[in-house]
Amino acid sequence: MKTVPTHKPDTGLGQKLIANTVFNFLGQVYVLLLGITVVPYVVHHLGPEHYGLITVVAALGGFAGLLNLGIGQALSKYVSELYWQGELQRIRALFQTAIAVSLFAGTTACFLVIVFRNYLAGAFFHGEPDTQGFAVFAMFITAFGVVFSMATESLSALPIALQRFDIYNRMNILLSTIRNLGSVVVLALGLFVKAVLLVYLISGFAGLLGYVYYARKLVPQLSLCPSFSWPDFKQLFGFSASVLLAGASNLLVHRLDRVIVAYFLPIAAVAFYTIPYSLAERTWMGVGNITSVIFPSASELFSMQAHDKLQELYIRATKMVLLAGIPVTIFLLAVPAQILNYWVGTEYAVRGTLTLRFLAAGFLLNIFAHVPYVVAQGINRPWISAKYSLLNGIANLVLFLLLIPRYGIVGAGAGFFISEAIVMPLFIWEVNRALRVSWASVILGSYLRPVACGAGAFGILWLFRSYGSSLMNLILVAALVLAVFAILALLGAIDRGERTRIYEQTLIVLRFRERPANV
Repeated sequence: MKTVPTHKPDTGLGQKLIANTVFNFLGQVYVLLLGITVVPYVVHHLGPEHYGLITVVAALGGFAGLLNLGIGQALSKYVSELYWQGELQRIRALFQTAIAVSLFAGTTACFLVIVFRNYLAGAFFHGEPDTQGFAVFAMFITAFGVVFSMATESLSALPIALQRFDIYNRMNILLSTIRNLGSVVVLALGLFVKAVLLVYLISGFAGLLGYVYYARKLVPQLSLCPSFSWPDFKQLFGFSASVLLAGASNLLVHRLDRVIVAYFLPIAAVAFYTIPYSLAERTWMGVGNITSVIFPSASELFSMQAHDKLQELYIRATKMVLLAGIPVTIFLLAVPAQILNYWVGTEYAVRGTLTLRFLAAGFLLNIFAHVPYVVAQGINRPWISAKYSLLNGIANLVLFLLLIPRYGIVGAGAGFFISEAIVMPLFIWEVNRALRVSWASVILGSYLRPVACGAGAFGILWLFRSYGSSLMNLILVAALVLAVFAILALLGAIDRGERTRIYEQTLIVLRFRERPANV
């Protein structure tokens, strides 16, 4: 029997998109500022080698997570389609199969990491003897952390599918606070790498408990008892197989670089590479606020056969993604040395400036493809995303192996940029064709105005870059440039309806008003 949900099909596409984006943006501002504040303290207390160790451990944990088969994203897609139809019983059944797969995959990954811990520690942690001594302990933490993260993936799929990004961001804020402030506390108490790793593990367990609470609240009578059903698994895996391939390819692009750096170079080089990478990746923080909203919206619109609204979503979201990502990129391209110097110190600035420029340029190209990536999955064309993700992954792997041994961390940054420049235009072209959207529509509706705003702001920053001779001067220049970009965006890139909705939804969040059920 169907149950009528409180959620209603989309009656205001722009309102829903902006509402969820505002929730994401305000939550991520806190996460961003906290991370920027905490990272220098952690880096300087741990040192390059031990910070590099933690980074490589996280990358290896990501590869172990491939055993989850992309089930979480598949669950999110089908829940977003079934919920507005009132098919709560089907949602419960799919969830029980998804959690069964996640727990089995997590246990398997945990076993494999523990069994091969000595090999992994010896292969990727080249450095001082004390660093190698911590490596085996780090493998145990990784093993148990993978179990928590895999189970959490299926649970967090529910608020994402139901477009409850207020819940998703509450959890992000909580977990980021535990990880970052917890690391500061244990280091301030005189503890060291093992304590920081334990803080990360506690954060993962807290996330699991939090999503258990919200999952049961969102879906009445939801059972957490794993129950494997072959037909349900076939349905989930029919979608998740392509997600798995895309996920594996994305790990080649965004995690394998530091593993290869660790293999060919001393472990300290991973830290000198990861710091510029973490700055370049900040582009995704603003972008991810939007693309995480797009996937369930695209899935719902596709199931409703609302093709005109789907094309509108694609054009509007691409524009918003560029407006979110370009401001960060122009700073990283124009004043990378000053940013690194004031953030983490002269040594990181000397070693990482050119690498940061390559990475920032690569991420700028990458953000053009974020909306096409999730929309292709939402319209049941996940193999488009998977195919180009695989091509991108192979290109990155080849370039990393060619360039990292020869040019070190600069080679890693250059390899990333070259691959993005080759693959991203081809991928966007194929998604445009699948949606029957012309290049002219995308360029005029999505690209032109955000890029023009960015070019104007970049020109001003380039003219005033020499004034960034002190931290306070750099902050003042940054404030000026951001103000210019915001004014240009508000007047030239965002229409009147979007401005009104941004204002209204921001007030809802800042006043802690209850979110309307259909928004």
